[in-house]
Amino acid sequence: MRERGGYLILCHPFRYRPELTVDVDRFPPDAIEVHSRNTPDKEEKRIRAIAGRTGAMLLSSSDAHRASSVGAFFNRFREDTPSMPALLAALRSGAFEPIVRPTPAVPQR
Repeated sequence: MRERGGYLILCHPFRYRPELTVDVDRFPPDAIEVHSRNTPDKEEKRIRAIAGRTGAMLLSSSDAHRASSVGAFFNRFREDTPSMPALLAALRSGAFEPIVRPTPAVPQR
């Protein structure tokens, strides 16, 4: 995948199992999804530890399957990424930060 210029992201770690089923030390990803609807909040510390150990970046993903989820989690890039090469360059350089949009408070009646 990397020989073809790709960027490897470990998505939804710990979604279905309490352990990883990939050898991230032998095959380190470029990034790990730390925030999404499908990544358990309680695993953030473990995900950050894996990223630190492997040198992977952390990112967010809406992975939206309904309109209300769009933009709940996203990545803020330092510059515009108007093309795939620009996006890949920004990802590889870490020129972004994972964002969690605060959930609006539900009005009390």
